[in-house]
Formats: sequence, structure tokens, C-alpha cells
Amino acid sequence: MPLSPVARAVADAVRRMRSPSDVDAIVAEVVRRQLCTIDSLRTELELGQRRGSGLFRDALTAVEAGARSGPEVDLVQIMKTGKIPNVVFNARVLGADGLYIGTPDAWLDDVGVAVEVDSREHHSTDDGYDRTLRRNARYAAAGIIVVPVLPSDERNHPATVLKTIQAARQAASQRPRPDVRVVSTTPAAAQQRGWRYGA
Repeated sequence: MPLSPVARAVADAVRRMRSPSDVDAIVAEVVRRQLCTIDSLRTELELGQRRGSGLFRDALTAVEAGARSGPEVDLVQIMKTGKIPNVVFNARVLGADGLYIGTPDAWLDDVGVAVEVDSREHHSTDDGYDRTLRRNARYAAAGIIVVPVLPSDERNHPATVLKTIQAARQAASQRPRPDVRVVSTTPAAAQQRGWRYGA
């Protein structure tokens, strides 16, 4: 039985969808699960019809920047809207000793602020809750300010989320940057989209 390639099936499906969160989730999920590549999705976007491709284009741009889930796509859009500089998405943060601290959903590299989208789904189970507390303790020990964000706030109150991130950024700029470094895990193609990434 002939089947369409995954990238074509995704492109055809999301062009008919009207929910940004559904489009974000599908695009992020197929890339995260390595069912198809960002390049193959970009090819389908560019070669296909333009009608109905706006949500697809937005989601793909965010995934290229490093988003790995629907809520992370929302975070990328908020950061882009607010013109937050020096953002690294899903990069590993290491201490001065080289030990792993965390992989924040967004990292404000010049001031050392971590932004974490903490969904009830992934963080409220016993194991998820424990991992979140341990992660936040590592951030605190390294002197890193953490901005926890709820997915529902990203959708319903993006301006408030942006103001909170901007306030944390301003507070962090008043003290020395923590002695940490980032190792970017962002696809090279995303660097062509104008975001700054870790060294």
C-alpha cells in the first residue's frame, strides 16, 4: 500500500488545522521522535501551497530554534515577540567544574537566567516532582535565577509571562553572571534563523 512520507503527511495535516497548539505539538513531536527531519519539513513547507501554511511556518521556525514540545514552541514565540536577546533553547548548562546543572527550556546566556516550562503532566508525578526540585536546587547552588512558566499562562497570559521574564532578566543583570557555560544542542539550521546559541 503506497504511503506518504511522514513530512508530507505532517504538512498536509497541519495546513488544515486551525489550532496553533495542535500544530505546534505535531511538528515538535515528529522532530523530537526523529520520525522526520527539520529539513524535510522545511522542504514540504517551501514546496507546498502557501495557503494555510502560517501556523506550520511558525511552529517549524520555533522547532528549528530548539523547541521540543508545543509549550516550548509557545515560549520561543514569546521570546521572539519580546525581542529577548542572547537566548539559547534546550542547551546543556555546565558548572565551572564541568558538571551538569540542567537543560533549561530557554537560557538567557548573558545574564544567566533559566526559563523552565513546568507542565503538570511532566512535573507533578512523584518522579517528575523530585527531578524538578533537584534541578532547581542545582540551579540555585550555581547562582542561577529560574523563571518557572506554566503552559496555560503561555497560552492565556503571554504578556504576563514576558513581563516576568524581562523582570528576572533585569534583576539578574544587577549581579555578576554565574560561572557556568552552555553547550548548544540546537540544530545548525536554526542558527541561520537569527537566534544566538551557546558556544
